[in-house]
Parts: sequence; C-alpha cells; structure tokens
Amino acid sequence: MITTVTLNPAIDKTVHVPSLEIAQLNRISHVHVVYAGKGINVAKGISHLGHSVTASGFLYSEDIQAATSALEKEGIIVDFVICPGHTRINTKVFDMKHKNVTELNENGVETSQEYIDSLINKIVDLSKSSKYLILSGSLPPKCPADIYAQLIEKVKPNCEVILDASNAALSEGIKAKPKMIKPNKDELIALVGHDLKNIEEIKNAAIDLVNQGIEIVCVSLGHEGAIITDGKASYFAPVVHVQVKGTVCAGDSMVAGLCVGFSEGLSLKEAFRKGVAAATACVMQEGSQVVTKELLEQVINRVEIQDI
Repeated sequence: MITTVTLNPAIDKTVHVPSLEIAQLNRISHVHVVYAGKGINVAKGISHLGHSVTASGFLYSEDIQAATSALEKEGIIVDFVICPGHTRINTKVFDMKHKNVTELNENGVETSQEYIDSLINKIVDLSKSSKYLILSGSLPPKCPADIYAQLIEKVKPNCEVILDASNAALSEGIKAKPKMIKPNKDELIALVGHDLKNIEEIKNAAIDLVNQGIEIVCVSLGHEGAIITDGKASYFAPVVHVQVKGTVCAGDSMVAGLCVGFSEGLSLKEAFRKGVAAATACVMQEGSQVVTKELLEQVINRVEIQDI
C-alpha cells in the first residue's frame, strides 16, 4: 500500500486562454475543474498506474461528499480527517500560445490543534500498513511549519517517506531525513541559499543534501529536464519533446511514477525513467490531469537517461 497526505487540498479550476494579456480582457477558451492538492494528484497518478493507494490528510465538511465521490471514482481509498469549512479554489490560467501557467491559489482554511493531533494519529496508523508515505504540498494557515518533520519522525519506523514541499515545510521537513525529496530548481536554490547556474552545480547541491542524510534527491527542472542522485549514481534526463497542453500536475505525476517504480523494485535509473515518463505523459493533457498508464507507455521508451 502507498499512502499520500494532502494537508491543503484544493479545487483546481484551470482556464485556458489563447494568449494571456495582463490588464486586458481575456476570453476563456475552456475550463477544467477537479478536486486536487498535491498529495491527491499523486494518489490519482499512482492509481492510474495500477497500484493500490490511500489518500489522507484534511478534507472539509461543506463539500466532503463531492470530494470523496470524485476520489473514489479514481480508484483511490479515502481516509481523511474532516474539518469544518470548504475547500479552497485554485485558479490556473494556461496560456495556450506560450505554454505556461499563471496560478492564483487561495490560502486555505485555518486548522486547529485538535484536527492536527487527529491527523498525526491517523497518519501513524496508516503508516503501519504502508510501504511508502508521500507528504506533498503546502500547509494550511496556522499549521506548524514542522508538521512534515513531526510526521516523518513518527512514521519512519514503519515505512519509507517521500517529501515534496516548499518553503519552511521543506526546510523543516528535511531535518527529519525522509527517504526522498523532489524539489524543483527554485526550491533547491532556496534550500542551499545561492544560485545554481548549471546541471553540475545542481547535481552537487543535491549530493550535499544526500550527505546530510536524505537517501535520494530528485530535482525537476521544467523544460530543462530533471536530475536524480543517491550520492553514488547521478542521472540527468533531458525533456521529452511532446505537444504541451498543461503543466500543472507534472511534478506530482513525476512523484507518482518514481514511487511506483520504487514499489516495483526498479533500480534508481529505471524508477527515474518512469518518473520522467509520467511527468511527460501528464503535460500531454489539459487542465489538472495526471499521468495515465496508456500515455506513460507511449513515451517511456523516448526518455533518455544520461550518467552525470
């Protein structure tokens, strides 16, 4: 079993515009709406790739039935702590001409200590039957910055932990030494405190984190590709050129592919190939859609992995 944790879920509303013009009237081509949040997106990807997955974290009472129904239709086992309130709405504006996304994300609902304590107890229980636990995404208002570190410390005796976060949630979380982290380039720069000008510098920064006790560091580089290292071997994957229709869930799809690869006993190199293929499959779809098995199989043989 794989378990994902989403502390700040969202309804993702992706609007497509022919070309985004700032401070001008923009006509929307079409809209795509889904229940999301980074851990939920990862759970969808894992389910699409044929593995059993439980999604946990926080959901909200005012739309719990719709959220639960949407996730169960994806083949996901649902086991959340239910808090009062409603799910935040994140608006993603996809510029169809320039192939980029402008994101307008609400902060989310303030979470009391009572619900945080309930969450910690639930995640510890779920970790006992999980091979991997994935902690992913931003934190809701008033949630302690070290919540991921707390969870990692409590579940490490039971399962392997993958962390995909940013800002203080990431910098605090790595102190508990998860198995893997997946920062993007900007998040890695924020962690190390200085610019990283090329692949060699990015690799060395990732290896420095491995030397601090994190087993694997994967860095997503957007249109430049991605790298992964465990300190002994390091690999670079240039981007696979496909028609880009949406980029919102590419990083989450990469985490799903990597975790599935590890669960299947693949080597670091081949798990990385699956992760890159999953991210590539994701961007071939519109809106906040994640990898599908069919699209992954179409592109995986096109993924080039280089030793670096």
